[in-house]
Amino acid sequence: MLIWRLRQALNDPFRQSASEWRTYAALSKRFQAQREHASSNFALSPLTSIIRGVGLIVLPVGTILFGAPLLILLLFLVFWLSPVLVPLTNLIYGLAITFNVSGHIAREHQNRTYDLLSTLPPGIVGLHWTYAIGWMTDHRIYRDMALIMVVFGVISTVFGSAALFGRLGSETSTTAFWLISSASVITMIIFDQFGTQVTAALVSMIVPAYTANVGSARMGAVGAFIGIQISAYLVGVLTAFVIMPAVYRWTNTSDVIYAYTLPVFTLIAFVGFRELIIRLLWETLRTMLNATQAEIDALSRKRRKTP
Repeated sequence: MLIWRLRQALNDPFRQSASEWRTYAALSKRFQAQREHASSNFALSPLTSIIRGVGLIVLPVGTILFGAPLLILLLFLVFWLSPVLVPLTNLIYGLAITFNVSGHIAREHQNRTYDLLSTLPPGIVGLHWTYAIGWMTDHRIYRDMALIMVVFGVISTVFGSAALFGRLGSETSTTAFWLISSASVITMIIFDQFGTQVTAALVSMIVPAYTANVGSARMGAVGAFIGIQISAYLVGVLTAFVIMPAVYRWTNTSDVIYAYTLPVFTLIAFVGFRELIIRLLWETLRTMLNATQAEIDALSRKRRKTP
């Protein structure tokens, strides 16, 4: 699937050259030596030592007595609100990508350096791709937060997915229904995270090709991304609660088939819509940047890691 290929490519940045690694290592050793020298010259006063000793005893006890109940309450709220927090976290992650990447590319237009950078070997497609992959690599904290929420969503799905589609007849196996619904919802959560990242990256690369103004590029990218996200969620909701129930009523489908097939059809509709949108965006990117099919396909191939 194109979603998977692009997601793998976006999370497989270029490896640094040997000279960059040597420079980074030398600076890291120098910084560490300066920190050790500064810490060796710092002496604690007797009062500071006493306060530090008391703190080492009081803080762990206070954390156990007060922090543990608050942590349990917080985890409970996160699990309970995960159906809202998971798409919200993905939305924030995607907005961060579209806002920053589109603005950086458009700023090259305003600085009159865009045409010059486009003449470099990666070309205009490589320029847009480098900005997208570079920003996501330098700001992995957003992706990590989204992945953490995916984990919470998966765990909460194991306990609550059956209630989401919830129609069990007397002939329906509870275990089979739970397995089908849980697998479907978990797959949707994972593909939603993948699709959000890829969609945001593609939109942020496409919009600056239409406009050279930083503000216009950011507003256009953010608006397009929000529209795509809402459309994807609407497709899933309408399939699960409107379209398929109407089809089942019209065909007089039994409760067993209803229970077993509704999560699967919802998954197919949601993932299929995501894949269709990304393929359209991928083709739009090729057209707007006047790239050859070989150039655009090269971006989605997994790069071989060099030693």
